[in-house]
Amino acid sequence: MKYKRITVLNVFLLITFFSCVLIPKLNSYAYEGVSETKRIEWGNLNTFSERKTSETFYLVDTGGQLGIDVYTSANYKIMAGFGFYYSLIPFTFQIDSETSFNFLQLKPNHPQTATSILNVTSGAAHGYTVTVKQNHQLEKVDKPSTFIQDTIGDNSDITHLQEGLWASNTTHGFGYTLDNLVGTDAVFTTGYRQFADESNNEQPVIIVENTGVTRTSSVRVGYKINIGGSQEAGYYTSKIYYNCTGTF
Repeated sequence: MKYKRITVLNVFLLITFFSCVLIPKLNSYAYEGVSETKRIEWGNLNTFSERKTSETFYLVDTGGQLGIDVYTSANYKIMAGFGFYYSLIPFTFQIDSETSFNFLQLKPNHPQTATSILNVTSGAAHGYTVTVKQNHQLEKVDKPSTFIQDTIGDNSDITHLQEGLWASNTTHGFGYTLDNLVGTDAVFTTGYRQFADESNNEQPVIIVENTGVTRTSSVRVGYKINIGGSQEAGYYTSKIYYNCTGTF
């Protein structure tokens, strides 16, 4: 049997990393000073606050706050004081893949897979999210608007918002699945989804998230592609965007 030459030339992985995105839960001010020409809103009144360093130590301090302490009971824990929001856990987002990867020459009804591993550490008080989108479906390089379609799964129920079964080698398309390696931050771990399609006005979707401080989270993204016998031969390419945002 002769196979058509159908190759996914490149799937580009683009990472956007926000290390200091402030998404406040509410607005409040301990002091507001107003005059005819000025308005000053202060988060707190203190006598000093500074980062101090020497050859032997590093200190971040704030003086003048009231009630600084850790308060606990059977039902709650309060860490009072601005110093508690200075995280010792860095905010990092890494992907283990190169900036692009290629599938091998594709054969009808012979699925191929590839993986990326997303690693997150986040000292952000209110957690983080990782979103993903695709600029468009895998498109033929020399013939725009000719695509390898996103998979709809064995039961025709897979979308960019809903995962579903994809086990049959006669079900075609492109999609992804998730698997927790460290932690439990993946939003789903069974079945496959389509990538949100930017060209179709689909918004990025959350695939990894946590609502609190995260020392280590590691999630594997599994890419899967399978074509039918009528797929037009050629080279196909697409871009996938990952975005990590911390909520401080």
